[in-house]
This record gives sequence, C-alpha cells and structure tokens, in this order.
Amino acid sequence: MTPHDVGPRPTGVTGTGEMDTSTLMRLRRALYRARRARLGRALVLTTLALIAGFLLGRETAPEPGPQLRTTLEQRVLPLVFDADGIWTSGTGAQPSVSEALVALQRDEDPSLVLAADDVWLAAYDNVLDRLAVLDVPPEGRPVQRQFINGITLSRDAVVVLARAADVDDADRRAGLLTETARLRVRGEQIVQSARAGIHDLDGGSGEVTTLPDLPEFPTLEGGD
Repeated sequence: MTPHDVGPRPTGVTGTGEMDTSTLMRLRRALYRARRARLGRALVLTTLALIAGFLLGRETAPEPGPQLRTTLEQRVLPLVFDADGIWTSGTGAQPSVSEALVALQRDEDPSLVLAADDVWLAAYDNVLDRLAVLDVPPEGRPVQRQFINGITLSRDAVVVLARAADVDDADRRAGLLTETARLRVRGEQIVQSARAGIHDLDGGSGEVTTLPDLPEFPTLEGGD
C-alpha cells in the first residue's frame, strides 16, 4: 500500500469523489417515483375538489325558473306576437295572411295572396332570424327552439298558400288549401305548447308540453 492509499473506496464513489453512473441512475429513478407518487396524490385531491365544487354549486345555485320566465316573456314573446300578427293582422294596405286565405277560398280571388306572399315571407324570415340569434339561458333554449319550429310551420303554410293561388285546377287548389290549414294549425299548436312551457318554468321545469292531436281533415277549412 502506498502512502496515498487510504483503504478501499466506498461503493459508488469514483476516485474524484463523484458518484458512478449506476448509483446516479438509481437515485434519479427513486426521485422520479417519489415525484410520481406525490403527483398522483395531488391529482386525486384536485379531482375530488372539483367534484365537490360542482356539487356544491348545483346545491347553492338559485332556481332559474322565475327569472328565466321573465327573460323569455320580455325578449322572446314580443317576436312571437310579431309573427302571429303576420297571419292575423293586416298593416295599412297590406292584408293579413288569414284575410287573403279567406278571399282565395271563399271568393276564389288569388290577387291578395299573389300581391303579398313575398312580403309575408320576408316578414317571417325577419322574425325567425331575430329569434334564432337571441342569447337565452340554456334552460330556456328548448322553449326557444319550439317557438322557432312553430313559426317556421306558419311560414311554410304561406309558401303552400302562394302555390294554391297560382294554380287553376280546383281540386289541386283545394288540396293545397287543406295543407295550408294543417301547417298553420300545427304551427299554432307548437307555439301554444311553448307558451305553456314558459309558464311551467315557475315550477322549476324547463320542459315543453305535449302537443294535442291535429284535427281531422273534414274539420279544416278547405278539407274534403
């Protein structure tokens, strides 16, 4: 043994006092496992906190019913009334759809329909566009969509009515007028169901109501 030898070196230590490669790798793996264990616990705790916060928020959030009903009545119903006015109320020299329908069915006079159908359709499109872009709370969107569906059917009835005014064959016209009435009736049923859905919101329900059955063909104007 030379004067510089001090006995066997500890395992994993080089002559310069540094750890050898295998010892360093073992330490790194141990640190990695420790970090993963701590990360796993942190992830579990974070997930539990998020779930607890979600459930607590649902329990403490105010019921949307009365406030949502007020929002729909103030923002949606005025547009629904505008759409109904296209069918039921004339404006100045502009006849209503119902007035022109009676003239075509009873007097076989298509002039009112042919003169105004484009104006009616443009008015319906305007209402539907404004109704579709309204930003209502999520709980009110089923009612909003139901209004859109009902008004769209009334618009479709105008399209069929315009076609009826444009044909000369009596049987074809009668069939088209019957379809006009059916579309209008179904559209009104959907609108009334949506309005009932707004009233249901006071009880905390955002569901729309069940539609009544359509009347039979013989009970509709223009039916056989």
